[in-house]
Amino acid sequence: MVGNKVGGVVGILLLVVGLLAAPAGADEPKTWPVKHRLLATDGGKSTDVSGIACTTAAGFPRSCLVIDDNSQSAQLVTLEDGKINAGEQVELISNKFKKKALELDGEGVAFAEGFYYVIGSHGHPRDRKHKLDPVKDKEEIDARIIAASQVVRIKAEPSGTVSVVDRSPNLRNIIAAQPELQRIAEQRLENNGVTIEGIAIRGKRVFFGFRGPALDDGRAPILSVALDALFGGGAPDARLSQLQLGDGQGVRDLAPLDNGFSSSPVQRRTVPEDTRSIGGRATAIMSAFSGTLRISSETIGSASRKHCCLSTRDRRGCAC
Repeated sequence: MVGNKVGGVVGILLLVVGLLAAPAGADEPKTWPVKHRLLATDGGKSTDVSGIACTTAAGFPRSCLVIDDNSQSAQLVTLEDGKINAGEQVELISNKFKKKALELDGEGVAFAEGFYYVIGSHGHPRDRKHKLDPVKDKEEIDARIIAASQVVRIKAEPSGTVSVVDRSPNLRNIIAAQPELQRIAEQRLENNGVTIEGIAIRGKRVFFGFRGPALDDGRAPILSVALDALFGGGAPDARLSQLQLGDGQGVRDLAPLDNGFSSSPVQRRTVPEDTRSIGGRATAIMSAFSGTLRISSETIGSASRKHCCLSTRDRRGCAC
């Protein structure tokens, strides 16, 4: 995901969609025009595009889904070589509080085996000016947490159309069952509460990258669960990993590589919704064979462009 989200769709596309094919030392992403409009919740121009996934990782055209974290909807786009065509919106949720639509706070999108998956933040509502009183506004706070605590599954048809098929609330309870997370699961964001911004799928497991909380010793959580636990009634088989990203660092995005995932870290600030920059890109990947975590880093191109890769094999996976 891209920090400055105004007009930042191209950066998101080329980072997430083109990650597998980008050679070492490649130029920085170029600006591509957007035809038609990426829509915000009020029908205006979106300034908070926060995630994208496509049905294919190479070639053109590509069918993709983008999300705006202030909206109840996602939007289809077609990626062509040099331009982006915005398409129709897709309603993801319909939660309301006193007739007011509540946002999913969608922060990440993944695609696997014919389905898109959109993750809500699963955190306390953003409340920078402290307008929400924990006692007086508890009903609203709870309603907004419920709205944001969903994983939405969308079927992608060969024709290019999509349809929402499932909305799962199960991840919220799985998070609360983790000893490292349960005491802070629904804390306010500035109190180091939970907020998820990355999602990726490998086989029959789904991985969630946490921007918050920041754990001790500069560690960031990544939780993996069985996909069937969200949409099929299976056992969670939850596995919480802790990545040594550095003090105050959290996961801003996850994207699949051939042998693992790429993760964009971001500084965890006092008021995380103010953070609009990812700085450099870094990756941390859990070994699917050993279950261990390892970060390998190398400089690609200029010294200012650092990329760390986490591989599902016991070797470097930095092909990007």
